[in-house]
Amino acid sequence: MPKINKEDHIDYKEIFELVFGNINIIDAEGKMLYVNQSAADYMGLPKDKLIGHTMESVVEADKLSTSAGMEALKQGKVIRTYQVNQDNEGILSIAVPIFDEDGKIRNVITHSLIEKELEELQRATAQEKLNLQYALEYIVNSNSISNPIVANSPKIRYVFDMAKRVSKTDSNILIVGESGTGKEVLAKYIHENSRRSFNVMIPVNCSAIPESLMESELFGYDKGAFTGAEKNGKPGLFEVADNGTLFLDEIGELPMFLQSKILRVLEDGDFKRIVSNKISKTNVRIIAATNRDLKKMVKEGTFREDLYYRLNVVTMELPPLRERKEDIIPLAEHFLSDLNKKYNYNKSLGPDTINAFMHYSWPGNIRELRNITESMLVTSLENIITLNNSIVNFSTITSDKAEAPTAESTDKEPEFEEDEKVMIENALSKTYGNVNKAAKILEINRRTLYRHINKYGIDVDSFR
Repeated sequence: MPKINKEDHIDYKEIFELVFGNINIIDAEGKMLYVNQSAADYMGLPKDKLIGHTMESVVEADKLSTSAGMEALKQGKVIRTYQVNQDNEGILSIAVPIFDEDGKIRNVITHSLIEKELEELQRATAQEKLNLQYALEYIVNSNSISNPIVANSPKIRYVFDMAKRVSKTDSNILIVGESGTGKEVLAKYIHENSRRSFNVMIPVNCSAIPESLMESELFGYDKGAFTGAEKNGKPGLFEVADNGTLFLDEIGELPMFLQSKILRVLEDGDFKRIVSNKISKTNVRIIAATNRDLKKMVKEGTFREDLYYRLNVVTMELPPLRERKEDIIPLAEHFLSDLNKKYNYNKSLGPDTINAFMHYSWPGNIRELRNITESMLVTSLENIITLNNSIVNFSTITSDKAEAPTAESTDKEPEFEEDEKVMIENALSKTYGNVNKAAKILEINRRTLYRHINKYGIDVDSFR
């Protein structure tokens, strides 16, 4: 048996004094060896009058109606009881016998909770569970985009480098960018790298909640607020996200009367539930996002200037997908990999599809890329997804800038267009610099591939 150093020994008495509830320990004869202050107060006697006395004597003195510890000692098993003290306070007790090597009871430890304290604990726990329930509902039901973080382009690398730096602070952040550029992904990245990562991040799409419900969703309400309300009231999202992060997407859609309420929360953390006179506090970090020009809205009088500057402590702009072409194919292949697992497929993008993807302007950004990738995968008749074997209408993509080559028009040594360098680098990256395998992926011969490698000065060894 390992030895325990004296300095490593834990003083259980100090711990038991901090435990919520009453603790007492008796020996095999029912004598009290230890009682914490909470238990002594409940029995109405000082500790020194209890230690060394039997639990039976405490019951006989009408300090307790019964003893769970004594019952556990008599029956040799765990006992749960309800008892009352001299002040008629109810208490719930659990007594656990501790046996020696010979199977005889050595001690019994009893933990008790006063009924009124238990009710308070249950109410607090119920509220925490309710808050968690609402948090989970918003997370599950939100229109979140499960996009990966792909950062090959310099523009997006800069954004995520900045995000990592500011995540360590509690500064409010405003993310701007077109719809579908991954604003929620960036917000989640900031939250997960922050000191609040052990608490929830709740995403809220301000444009998806009716204006008549927005106030109650954000600030909550007390019972009797309106017809159809939950009878005990409901916490708002500022309450549920306390000590976490609230992601307000499409912040530009908030009505003016709510903008003033949010401003107050940002200034001093104060808010009121609907029909409540009680001022509540919250410690929540706000990350807001928009695809609108808030500066223009301020000039037009549709967005509060003071709120704009409160939100705009740090501004981060996400570039559209058309400005980060290095990420198009890696993103598509990530989506394809997830979808292959989901549907038990083994499909990949053909060269003509890759070429079409690289030439399309993607007005719907990453969201559109994901949807198109899934559509092509589920409708493709073969494992290599080409423009011809998928029934997805690709006329908009192939005509967006220039008509992409079809499988029939692609010969063994095609001349790629302006994005050929990216396609070659992607193929080399996949094959870890194996030129033969990269040529097969691109469906060109090795000599042609070497010619293009030399043309663009690509360092093949950097992929190995």
